[in-house]
Amino acid sequence: MTRINVTRAAVLCALALGGGLAAAQDGPVTVGELKEKWVGKTLSVTFPNRYNAKLQLLPDFTMQISGGINDVGKWRWNEPQGYCATWNTLRAREERCLTVTRKGAEYQVLNPDGTLNGTVTDIK
Repeated sequence: MTRINVTRAAVLCALALGGGLAAAQDGPVTVGELKEKWVGKTLSVTFPNRYNAKLQLLPDFTMQISGGINDVGKWRWNEPQGYCATWNTLRAREERCLTVTRKGAEYQVLNPDGTLNGTVTDIK
């Protein structure tokens, strides 16, 4: 087997076993990716207290959440890897800037202190 074929075989084996690509993508998510994958879509979010909700970040920088929590508000980008949210009712209209990271197929939304705010489990 040539050196190229051995390398190719090793890569194919790693992919077949589920390794490599998912782990390489874990970590911080850029605003560019969030623009492409989140804006205008419905995000299924699970919160640490086990509440589930649907979140929408709309192109006009308004947002809405419904399900276990119901509110509307405004959002803005927080470069390089997150967004800031101000809800009309939640948190007494105090803005909170959040960081987004990827873990496997899910996105984790982190509070400013690094604790988990919620996990995006599905996007439609």
